[in-house]
This record gives sequence, C-alpha cells and structure tokens, in this order.
Amino acid sequence: MNRLMRIVDRSLISKSKHILPIVGFLLILAYFVSEFKVSNDVSNSEVAMDEREEKIGREEALRIANEDAARMYRDLSIYHIQAELRNDKWYVDYEISNPQMVGGGPHYVISARTGEVLSFRYEQ
Repeated sequence: MNRLMRIVDRSLISKSKHILPIVGFLLILAYFVSEFKVSNDVSNSEVAMDEREEKIGREEALRIANEDAARMYRDLSIYHIQAELRNDKWYVDYEISNPQMVGGGPHYVISARTGEVLSFRYEQ
C-alpha cells in the first residue's frame, strides 16, 4: 500500500511539474488579452468622443433643411421654423405662422453627426 501511495504521489508531482508551466502561460496570456481589450475599449471610446465633437450645429441643420424645403415649397416666409436636438438628431419642423391658413410644411430628421437627412415628411 505504501508503495502504491509513493507511485501515486510521484505521478502527481511529475504531472504538476508539467501543468504548472501551462497554467502560468495561460495566466500570462489572459493578462495580455485583457490588457488589449482595455486599450482597445479606450481607443474606441476616444473615437466615439471624436464623433460626438464633430456634430453639426443648429445653423448647419437649418441650412440643410432650408435647401430642400425651398426647392419643394419655394416661399418659406410663411413658416415658423423650429430646430431641436434630441438623441444625436436634429428635428427641423416648418409650421405655418398664420393660424388661419390651412396646411403644413416640411419636417426633417437630420443626423447631428453626418448632416445626412434621415427622414422627411411633406404636408400640404
């Protein structure tokens, strides 16, 4: 029985000699992978911050909307124009100033990051 115990102990010791370097290697590998992920997340957040800083302003959103609205409606003097920034989008609405007039104006949703017209609706 003692001999069997010594054999089992020796086999465990010899196996642990091979397992310890592998475990150590895996721990080091896990460390570098986690460091890469953290540094990658930081660079992605820096890109996100850069994109947020490149937003178009209210005046640019109005210019984009006015170009299309003037083409479709010609005379924009009868409209009260509102521009509101929500969730990285400019909502530009043309409402008729005179309450006695019937109809409506155009409505635009413009990306605050790119200036692209995401959607529009025309009322007559």
